[in-house]
Amino acid sequence: MTRTQACEPCAKRKVRCDKQEPCNNCTRRKQDHCSYVDESPYEKIKSLEEQVRKLQGSLRSDGSSPAKRPAPSPPSPEPRTRTRTRQEATATVASGRSKDPVIFEEDGQQFYLESQSWHAWFGHEQESPSNRTQATGNPFLIRNAPNAFQRIFYRQTALNLAERDPPSQDAAILWNVFSQGIHPVLRISFSSDYKRSFFASTQPGRYEPLTEAEHIFKFTLYLITVLSLSDEECVQKLHHPKSSMVSQFQTIVEEALSHTNIFCVNNVTILKALTVYLMSGIDRLSTQSLWSLMGLINRNAEKLGVHRDGTLLKLPPMQTEERRRLWWHLQHLDLALAVRSGMTPLTLMGDWDAKLPLNIEDEDIDQNMTEPPKERKGLTSMSYCLFTYWVIDKQRGFLRANNDRFELSWQSKEAVPPLIKDSLIDQLEEGVNKHFLQHCDPLKPVHVLIQIVARALVCGMRQRTLQPLASSKPAVVDGERLHRELIDASIQSLEYSMAYYTQPSIAHFQWLTRSFFPWHAFMIVLVEASQQSDLEKSQRIWDLLSALYSINLTLSQFHEDRRISHAAELVSIAWRTCERRSHTIGASPKPDFVMRLETQLEAYRRQMKQGESEVPTENLSSADRTFWPSTPETMGSGQDANAMFDLDFQDIDWSFWSSID
Repeated sequence: MTRTQACEPCAKRKVRCDKQEPCNNCTRRKQDHCSYVDESPYEKIKSLEEQVRKLQGSLRSDGSSPAKRPAPSPPSPEPRTRTRTRQEATATVASGRSKDPVIFEEDGQQFYLESQSWHAWFGHEQESPSNRTQATGNPFLIRNAPNAFQRIFYRQTALNLAERDPPSQDAAILWNVFSQGIHPVLRISFSSDYKRSFFASTQPGRYEPLTEAEHIFKFTLYLITVLSLSDEECVQKLHHPKSSMVSQFQTIVEEALSHTNIFCVNNVTILKALTVYLMSGIDRLSTQSLWSLMGLINRNAEKLGVHRDGTLLKLPPMQTEERRRLWWHLQHLDLALAVRSGMTPLTLMGDWDAKLPLNIEDEDIDQNMTEPPKERKGLTSMSYCLFTYWVIDKQRGFLRANNDRFELSWQSKEAVPPLIKDSLIDQLEEGVNKHFLQHCDPLKPVHVLIQIVARALVCGMRQRTLQPLASSKPAVVDGERLHRELIDASIQSLEYSMAYYTQPSIAHFQWLTRSFFPWHAFMIVLVEASQQSDLEKSQRIWDLLSALYSINLTLSQFHEDRRISHAAELVSIAWRTCERRSHTIGASPKPDFVMRLETQLEAYRRQMKQGESEVPTENLSSADRTFWPSTPETMGSGQDANAMFDLDFQDIDWSFWSSID
């Protein structure tokens, strides 16, 4: 019998116990007597429930069902009018994920229940071979109660989105932009569904009309497509400023979503629309607001059963694949927002079982299939998304197997031994090479993107594992070697970030890679630039920074991100610090890029003082005002420069460089 607690010897030794009698540990040690404390009544009940579930599962696998077998006659029959208690109804799901989830439908809407025992409790005892059944009424609507914040977030007035479609020629242009730069990294729908979204309104004879939810989804696709264009491209292709088009589509999307009940989403298409809206807001809207919205989306996804694999729900292969893609993309976004919020996503370590999407092309699957298609070898149009999901899945599996919470800080977490970190990174690198990089074709843009992102990811992981070791005080053994490795890894991270802008084939993806900038590596290199006494190494770092600012023009857009303006100020100060410490080569002139930054900073400060900046001074935090005093002429005196950049790694507020908010 499997027990719920460790045996007494294992509990004393603080080691993992397999809870057998005797357990493997006690059998191996021999001198220990394997004994267990008496189970509490609650634990006995849980153990019995586990046995019942296993027996029920074995009966179902044999093609029989307890419900179909004649039950033994009770000694004293009584009418079946007794209502099951909530405790009894939840008994079969007391521990772990249930293996018999169910989706039922009412008026075209789907509702998910964690176990069929809930379904039976609500008065639907019959089993369905497809795990889907028609409900006579929503069992959760016990009384007709209004939804939370209904007057604020839910508008019931009519909204005709078809009348607000862009002209047909603009829809065609947006489709071309979407298919090149967004579709390869946003695979939550199939290609045919995406194309129908763009053309159903302009080609009604060719495509079925869109539902209201599909109209909303379409406008979120318009929004993210316009955001992927530069200002110049938007004017050239669509003949309107980017800012006005973004404002127009965002207003339509938010108004349309307000006409749905985002607290009680019962439509997967609305869930997709919320997903694209959230993705379009990363590094543009408030991270805290997006983090809260992320939680709302995850909760709604769970209520629709998207977190459970479609094979358990006995859904058709195409619907199963669609739900897998959506759920894993949500986990990817949850992780991206968690990085910016300094949080650990709870959903990622939850007990869900949605499998990774299949490595197939969209044309390999259709609605008439009853069995999933065979996966392809090599890379497909799903490969970029599969790569990101695969990396997340491997980290999740590794940490779950080690009974550790998934923390985004595991790479710099002191509690995790360096050997364990290196082992995991080695496994990730080996797996990425095996499953993805060895199949990459340098002539295909998405493959080039996968190559650079994968190499940058592994390099960034190694840099973050080295950072706490190289900056620890007192210095660890081999501190000098670790410091050199940290600097090399940070320089390499910056070089990978430049590759996003120097490879013409992946220019369509710059809207995405713009948010990949390695700020931690940048600050490490900048600290090294201010302290490096070796003239040759110092020159190498300043040449790297010069190339970085020449290639990545977003590093000069101060109004976009306050980290950019802080970084520019620190570059200027670091150069002046080097001059005073005679770390530069001879009497080298100030680099051109430093002079340009100082000129741009002066103009930016002047704008802010005059109230002409897009970011008014009154909205700045106290930290911002430290960097931007009211009198520009007071910036940059020699004494201030030395004091402001007398920093070491442990003096830096790394959380600031991790989040835009």
